[in-house]
Amino acid sequence: MATTPALHDALLDFTSRENWDKFFALRGDGDSFEWYAEWPQIKAPLLSMLLGEEGTEILVPGCGSSSLSEQLYDLGFRRITNVDFSRVIVADMLRRHARVRPQMRWRVMDMTNMQFPDGSFDFILDKGGLDALMEPEVGTKLGMKYLDEAKRVLKSGGKFACFTLAESHVLDLLLSEFRFGWDMTIQAIASEPSSKSAFQTFMVVMVKGKMGVVRTIKSLVDQSAEYCNMQQANAVIHALQNENKIRESHNSGVDILFSLRDLQLGAIGDLKVIVPGRRRQLILGEQGSSLYCYKAVLMDAKNQNETFVYHCGVFIVPKVCYILSIRTCAYAVFFYYYYCLTESLSQSLPLSCNKPSKTETQ
Repeated sequence: MATTPALHDALLDFTSRENWDKFFALRGDGDSFEWYAEWPQIKAPLLSMLLGEEGTEILVPGCGSSSLSEQLYDLGFRRITNVDFSRVIVADMLRRHARVRPQMRWRVMDMTNMQFPDGSFDFILDKGGLDALMEPEVGTKLGMKYLDEAKRVLKSGGKFACFTLAESHVLDLLLSEFRFGWDMTIQAIASEPSSKSAFQTFMVVMVKGKMGVVRTIKSLVDQSAEYCNMQQANAVIHALQNENKIRESHNSGVDILFSLRDLQLGAIGDLKVIVPGRRRQLILGEQGSSLYCYKAVLMDAKNQNETFVYHCGVFIVPKVCYILSIRTCAYAVFFYYYYCLTESLSQSLPLSCNKPSKTETQ
């Protein structure tokens, strides 16, 4: 649906609550609004994921004034909770649906900080919500906060369906954030014959599984098919091919260098649980944003036959410490040990600091 200049100006920043309030106030009451992917096009693929389970607890974050929830409700899905941080649109949707759809719930809530208990929902349905959070000026911060919240409130075995334009920065975030412990499927949504949209909509579905398990992505995006934007579709296909190579390497037995974020996402399971003999290589510090990056090794102690009576341990390593001025392009190498101590010495994390690149020392 096209927007007027006034409506367009109201949404110069998609992450602003005030801008959305202004946008919905200018549109007025009573009309639904779909940014992309109308109901006739998404009905079949969406219902195939819901599998007719009418008792499913469904969450629709960033619901806006979309008719998506009412379409599902009228098909028998009564347990739908809609959230949006715009009081204007939540009040409007309540007036519109309270009598005819009394079991549907509406909440004024920030989707990046939801007030639901862990594991509250069987199905999360995002239609453009993640896309709206991923403003280039904001970066990935809000998107990551939202996805963390979505994972938290989703039950084990639950599904997260995201309708997106799959721009590179959005797709890259989805692929990396759902790499460990999730089954992932992506398919293109057929365009309406009369549609003049220059963009292709995709449905990405993530199923919450066992932490640490890495599976290749099932892609239903076919290079031989016709899309409204072939360049966009080819970019998605290329990104999926690269991601599946990464996932295959994790399953190949190769000693992978994990990032701290990988560990937070469950790449090697629950870090609070000791796995005797576990050894994993880590990289600490983000390239491009940290002056130094640290290579580390996480090691869990092997099982002890006898009670470990000591409260600490000392590792003797060669002392290497070259400290000169960074301005003279010198470098420093440090060895540092961090101990995670319980009743025994259970985990150790030796760190070594890499030499900064020439661009970083100028």
